[in-house]
Amino acid sequence: MGLALPGTTWSPLGPQTEPKMLSHDIICLHTMVGSLKGTDSYFRQNGYGGTESHFGMGGNGHTIQWQDLAYQADANNEGNDRVISIETADKGETFPVWTGSNVPPWTDAQVNKIIDMLDDMCRPAFHANCPATWDCHKVGIPRVLVPDTKPARRGIGYHRQGVDPWRVEGGESWSLAYGKVCPGDKRINQLTAVILPAVLKLGQPVTPPVVQPPPKPTVPGKDDEMFTLFYDQQAKQYYFMTPWFAGKLTPSEGYNIDLNSPGLVAVLVPTTAAMAKILKKAPVT
Repeated sequence: MGLALPGTTWSPLGPQTEPKMLSHDIICLHTMVGSLKGTDSYFRQNGYGGTESHFGMGGNGHTIQWQDLAYQADANNEGNDRVISIETADKGETFPVWTGSNVPPWTDAQVNKIIDMLDDMCRPAFHANCPATWDCHKVGIPRVLVPDTKPARRGIGYHRQGVDPWRVEGGESWSLAYGKVCPGDKRINQLTAVILPAVLKLGQPVTPPVVQPPPKPTVPGKDDEMFTLFYDQQAKQYYFMTPWFAGKLTPSEGYNIDLNSPGLVAVLVPTTAAMAKILKKAPVT
């Protein structure tokens, strides 16, 4: 097995006869105008001597890898030496009957699988064994839609971008057929509105949550403790609260303090020593 994508079924079409890739610049989405089973059977008629794509996906998301990613597939014509191709089923299974250019949208299973595949293949780590001179080896494949098929473009695209009359001047021809709508308007809308934003989000660095240090425990008798000294003006009595009684409202002297008493005054005392001085010097009047 050569360069394979985890999560897909490795199923080569026969002895390798295709030339090697020259780079991994673009991942291109296609539609089959057929089922995965039918397309797989068609590709196997002539092996790598016929037409093939790197991947084929069924309506349930099951994906076959027909071609080693170190080698070219025939799905993108002039872009074969730098484009990774993914064919997706649109007939059979649960797809509605359709004709002409009214290609149905991808199923939820297909959308989720496409997101997973794009996320994996855009990562630089996936291209660790590619030649060091290739851009994908250094930075992966950009998680953006290529605007056209010009040779310098890198990112994610769809087949129709390289089909006349949509192909821009100077862009690579990705098909010999004129007017081919692949992968269809509904699927193009899913790519731009759902799939690409999800793939972009997956590529963003994860910011670890800020972990607050636990509060410093208080130990009775330490000088760095904080005490609250209470003076009940009506009872003419001082009381103090320590941190280890927090929430209990029980003073260490054993008194019950009425915190709602109108004559009660609270003073924050920073240290044990300071508290001792105040207790000694504070007049009770």
